[in-house]
Amino acid sequence: MNSNTLPEIVKLGTDGITVFLVWQLMKQNQKLITEVNSRDNELMNLIYTILNQSRQNPTRLSDRTSRINCPRGESKE
Repeated sequence: MNSNTLPEIVKLGTDGITVFLVWQLMKQNQKLITEVNSRDNELMNLIYTILNQSRQNPTRLSDRTSRINCPRGESKE
Protein backbone atom coordinates (compact mmCIF):
# COMPACT_ATOMS: atom_id res chain seq x y z
CA MET A 1 0.00 0.00 0.00
CA ASN A 2 1.26 3.41 -0.75
CA SER A 3 0.54 6.40 1.46
CA ASN A 4 -2.29 7.66 -0.82
CA THR A 5 -4.41 4.50 -0.47
CA LEU A 6 -5.46 4.99 3.14
CA PRO A 7 -6.95 8.48 2.62
CA GLU A 8 -8.90 7.13 -0.40
CA ILE A 9 -10.34 4.29 1.70
CA VAL A 10 -11.26 6.72 4.48
CA LYS A 11 -12.86 9.03 1.92
CA LEU A 12 -14.94 6.18 0.49
CA GLY A 13 -15.90 5.13 4.00
CA THR A 14 -17.04 8.62 4.90
CA ASP A 15 -19.04 8.89 1.68
CA GLY A 16 -20.57 5.50 2.39
CA ILE A 17 -21.57 6.61 5.87
CA THR A 18 -23.01 9.83 4.45
CA VAL A 19 -25.02 7.92 1.86
CA PHE A 20 -26.25 5.52 4.54
CA LEU A 21 -27.30 8.36 6.87
CA VAL A 22 -29.10 10.21 4.07
CA TRP A 23 -30.85 6.98 3.07
CA GLN A 24 -31.92 6.37 6.69
CA LEU A 25 -33.25 9.92 6.98
CA MET A 26 -35.17 9.58 3.72
CA LYS A 27 -36.61 6.27 4.91
CA GLN A 28 -37.67 7.84 8.23
CA ASN A 29 -39.11 10.84 6.41
CA GLN A 30 -41.10 8.53 4.13
CA LYS A 31 -42.53 6.77 7.21
CA LEU A 32 -43.61 10.13 8.62
CA ILE A 33 -45.17 11.17 5.30
CA THR A 34 -47.05 7.87 5.13
CA GLU A 35 -48.29 8.33 8.71
CA VAL A 36 -49.50 11.88 8.02
CA ASN A 37 -51.24 10.81 4.80
CA SER A 38 -52.91 7.96 6.65
CA ARG A 39 -54.19 10.29 9.35
CA ASP A 40 -55.31 12.84 6.75
CA ASN A 41 -57.23 10.10 4.93
CA GLU A 42 -58.92 9.02 8.17
CA LEU A 43 -59.85 12.63 8.94
CA MET A 44 -61.21 13.21 5.43
CA ASN A 45 -63.27 10.00 5.63
CA LEU A 46 -64.73 11.19 8.93
CA ILE A 47 -65.57 14.61 7.44
CA TYR A 48 -67.22 13.00 4.39
CA THR A 49 -69.23 10.68 6.65
CA ILE A 50 -70.49 13.61 8.72
CA LEU A 51 -71.33 15.64 5.60
CA ASN A 52 -73.17 12.71 4.03
CA GLN A 53 -75.18 12.14 7.21
CA SER A 54 -76.19 15.79 7.35
CA ARG A 55 -77.24 15.67 3.68
CA GLN A 56 -79.27 12.51 4.22
CA ASN A 57 -80.99 13.84 7.35
CA PRO A 58 -81.24 17.63 6.90
CA THR A 59 -84.16 17.90 9.35
CA ARG A 60 -82.11 16.55 12.24
CA LEU A 61 -79.79 19.53 11.99
CA SER A 62 -82.65 22.03 11.80
CA ASP A 63 -84.32 20.29 14.77
CA ARG A 64 -81.17 20.79 16.78
CA THR A 65 -80.96 24.47 15.92
CA SER A 66 -84.63 25.02 16.69
CA ARG A 67 -84.08 23.41 20.11
CA ILE A 68 -81.15 25.71 20.74
CA ASN A 69 -83.09 28.80 19.65
CA CYS A 70 -86.28 27.74 21.41
CA PRO A 71 -85.65 25.25 24.26
CA ARG A 72 -88.32 22.77 25.32
CA GLY A 73 -91.10 24.16 27.43
CA GLU A 74 -90.91 27.65 25.96
CA SER A 75 -93.51 28.80 23.50
CA LYS A 76 -92.65 30.32 20.14
CA GLU A 77 -94.86 33.36 20.78
